[in-house]
Amino acid sequence: MGVSELASMRGYSSGEMALIATHHVGMAVADYWTGGLAELGPLLGNWIGGDFGRFLALGPGAFIKPSIPRRVREVQNVRDVLMPNTNALIATINAAKTPEELFNTLVAWGSGYTGGTSRVAFSMTVLGKTIGNVGHGTEGPYGPYATVDDLLNNPETIRVGAQLGVSQHFLDDVNRAVEAAIKAKVAELNAVLGQGLVGYIEPVYGGAATRSTVEQLSSALGRGRAFDLSVQSRSDLKAFFNDDNLVEAFLRRAAAVDRDRDLGILNTEQFIV
Repeated sequence: MGVSELASMRGYSSGEMALIATHHVGMAVADYWTGGLAELGPLLGNWIGGDFGRFLALGPGAFIKPSIPRRVREVQNVRDVLMPNTNALIATINAAKTPEELFNTLVAWGSGYTGGTSRVAFSMTVLGKTIGNVGHGTEGPYGPYATVDDLLNNPETIRVGAQLGVSQHFLDDVNRAVEAAIKAKVAELNAVLGQGLVGYIEPVYGGAATRSTVEQLSSALGRGRAFDLSVQSRSDLKAFFNDDNLVEAFLRRAAAVDRDRDLGILNTEQFIV
C-alpha cells in the first residue's frame, strides 16, 4: 500500500479497511489468472460512472463512508460537551451569593443518584462525604452526605470527578478547574461571613477585672472554642448581611467556636458596638 493510499485510509475503521484490502487482494488474484483482463473492470467502471461504475472500479468498498475515528469523536465530545458544561458549572459557582446557593448548585451538577440534573454529571465530595440532597449528613445508599458547613469549613478536601466517556487527562483538567472554582468561592463567602461582629468578655489581671472585646468573626475563628460569644440581634444581622441565608450561616459559624454553642446578644451595657 502506497503513501497516497495510506492517506486516503484515514477515517476508516479497521473493519472497513479490511474489506477494502480484501478487494485489492481479489483484484490481484484475478489479474494473475486472467492475464490482466480483470483490470478492465475498474477501467470500464471509471468510464461508465454512477453507482454501477463505482462498484466495478472499487468493489465492495465503493459505498463505504469513513467512520469517525475514536480520537476524533473524543475531541468532539470534549469540545462540544465537556468544556461547555464545565464552563457553565464554573459560571454558576462564581454567581452564587450564599453558601446554600453554592451547595445547591453543586448538588444540581452532581450525579443523578444524588439529585443531579445536568447533562454532564460531576460527582463531588468534601471530607469524603457526598455532596447531594439525599440524607443531608446521614448514612444512605450513596452517603455519608456532606452539609453546607462541611463545605465552608473544609474546602481544601473538595474532590470533583467529571463523568464522561473521554480520556482521563481531559477529565483531570476540568476536575482541577472546578475544584479551584469551588475553593475560591468558599473563600469569598467565608470572607463575607467573617465580617460579622462577635463580642466576648475575658478576665484580665489574674481575674481581678474583665475586658470586653468586639471583633470580626474571622478573628475569633482562629482561637477555637475559647470564649462565650455574643452576636448582634437577628434584625441587626439581617440589615448587615441583607440575606437570611447569610445570617444563618454566620450564626452557625459563630456557634461552632462558642464555648458552649449558646450565643448571647451584644448589648451596649457590656459592649461598645
